[in-house]
Amino acid sequence: MTYLRIMKKQKGEDKKENKNKGYYSIKTLIILLLVTAIIAASITIMVFSQYKYLGRDVIYTKVTFLNETKKMGIVLDNDALRFGSVPIGVTSFRSIVANNVYNRSIIVKISFTGNISKYINTSPRSFMMQPGETREIFFTVQNPADRSAEPGVYDGYVIMQYLRP
Repeated sequence: MTYLRIMKKQKGEDKKENKNKGYYSIKTLIILLLVTAIIAASITIMVFSQYKYLGRDVIYTKVTFLNETKKMGIVLDNDALRFGSVPIGVTSFRSIVANNVYNRSIIVKISFTGNISKYINTSPRSFMMQPGETREIFFTVQNPADRSAEPGVYDGYVIMQYLRP
């Protein structure tokens, strides 16, 4: 049988006394390695089964604020959340349909990024959905009547995170 030395021999140790002392067979080491790998995999599965994050969708969003009060532009596309051109003091509405495709209840958390985040809103920003549930989510963008927003393009992303309850 093949043996692998893993312990140093002590000074004065008798060579004839227990020929295999301090040695482990390759077979034993492989079994120990496999047991360690199975334990590590089990712990990893247990930890990640409790992990709350399921996924997310990132939706591009854009609005153009005008310096006028009578002109308006409408966008009818479905690849992003575009609000078109919005005159001073006007609120623009858009919606998306969310469908829970998971086989469990989920929590949906909505956040915004980019320079549009100051002007876009939805309510509620966090809610629970049951398996198979479909819900329409409404978003609003308002060009402030006090002209605090400079005319121009504002864009960013709507981030929808899906979490375990």
